[in-house]
Amino acid sequence: MEKQANVVAFLVEWFDNQAAIVRHYRLNHFADGTLEMINLATRQNFLKRMYFPEVSRADFQLGKTVTVNRRQLLVADYADEGTKLYYERAHAKVYGVLPPERMGQVGQTLSAVQAGFTVSRLKSVVLPGRGLGLAMEAGVLHAGDVTEKWDGLAAKHGIEVDGAEACLNAQAAPGLPRCEVTACLVKPHAVKEASLGPILSQILEAGFTIERVEMLHLDPAAATNFFDVYKGVLPHYLESLEHLSDGHAVFVMVSGGGHVVEDFRDLCGPSDVEVAKVLRPKSLRSRFGRDRVKNAVHCTDMPDDGALSAPTSHTSWTTFELELELTLTRMI
Repeated sequence: MEKQANVVAFLVEWFDNQAAIVRHYRLNHFADGTLEMINLATRQNFLKRMYFPEVSRADFQLGKTVTVNRRQLLVADYADEGTKLYYERAHAKVYGVLPPERMGQVGQTLSAVQAGFTVSRLKSVVLPGRGLGLAMEAGVLHAGDVTEKWDGLAAKHGIEVDGAEACLNAQAAPGLPRCEVTACLVKPHAVKEASLGPILSQILEAGFTIERVEMLHLDPAAATNFFDVYKGVLPHYLESLEHLSDGHAVFVMVSGGGHVVEDFRDLCGPSDVEVAKVLRPKSLRSRFGRDRVKNAVHCTDMPDDGALSAPTSHTSWTTFELELELTLTRMI
């Protein structure tokens, strides 16, 4: 097993919206959970060494983003050869596809995966002649024999390994089902806290059918575009907007009969977690939410939002689902 390095270093970039420029930093992450940032232009400390328990070494992946002090930082490169070698030796990625016949256990399966791995990609895929499955990429640091560990987990939960990476990379997203559907976004805090599996399990247990799943990471511009309809309407709008780009979120589309929109809203519960705990204690927000911002899921809460009924043009889509669909199209 690879020994944990005392410090790993990365070159990160942050887009300063006010100045409209990209700022460049060196980020040092220490084994005790502290980190510091150095401005590469001035060679001065931008952020003094502080403890950030919410940031782990598994979060640092080239081309991905990590959030520090509400700033979304792009991990552009390794800052030194030692960090590069450390990650190449210690970090392993695995791939799998949950087939259609096992999608009823998708919640339990993802819970098992997240117990030992960090899920970095999820995407619904169509398996020819079989139906809708779920392709995934997961990673782990300091795993020892990661292949043996993953193969054992895959065998236990019916995850297909052969050809999974190619399936994840090659497939476009499935089209909309020919039935009335609605959607939600599982928020970054819930994904990071490994609540995704239990949330999906509760959705299925409530009688809904999961039609599509997609993991995404909204950048600030995409989050603003998607969330703009709630400006001036939603309490804590700015904090909610920042949280949407605070890590991986998961888009979930569901069907469930003629009243799917209202029924799914009831399952999600009131947006205020404290109210949800009183009025709907078994709702998703009551069980998995923390506060008004980190309230587990974002769903179609506004009165004029509704269902997607297999639209033939974008004009018939609700604002919520249209913006999600456009965001996903850009990110596929």
